[in-house]
Amino acid sequence: MKSLVAAVFLFSAISFAQPAPMQTQTINGFTLSGSEYWPFVGDAEFQYPEDVLWGFEGESNSDGRPTPATAEAQACARVSYDALLIYLNSNPTLLQQVVARGATSRFYLWTDDYSRSVNTRQMRSNRMWHWNRGTPNLAQGYWKWEAVLTFDGRCLIPESAQIERTLQSALRQLGG
Repeated sequence: MKSLVAAVFLFSAISFAQPAPMQTQTINGFTLSGSEYWPFVGDAEFQYPEDVLWGFEGESNSDGRPTPATAEAQACARVSYDALLIYLNSNPTLLQQVVARGATSRFYLWTDDYSRSVNTRQMRSNRMWHWNRGTPNLAQGYWKWEAVLTFDGRCLIPESAQIERTLQSALRQLGG
């Protein structure tokens, strides 16, 4: 009986344990630098950067006021974050090759939240892509790991085939 009680207690503790917080980190030489949420509400035009929520939990907007991301968007970001960690921990050969040829090794987690938007709004794509300010330069900026929380609450994250196409294109641009 004691072992059954101990097993139930242990299972309960594991079941209700909080996951480790999302945070910046470096894995196999690839750095996750930060996170942003793009909440699309109704049919209002999105205002950049005023409407962007910055931080792993969507803690504030561009003027620093607390405006947390929805619980659904945070859950989608968590799924995306966990998938990115799995990807980086796998130390993917193609990504290694692209970085070895001079591309950035920095990543940024991005979550689009359409759960409060009109369903006629055109949604962005779930994808991995490169961004830098100014003239395109793979050596600068970030790889954006973009997830999408759809109108109906589905969480879409970058897919393997799309990631590979993006990295193959980057490799060609870098002369490989």
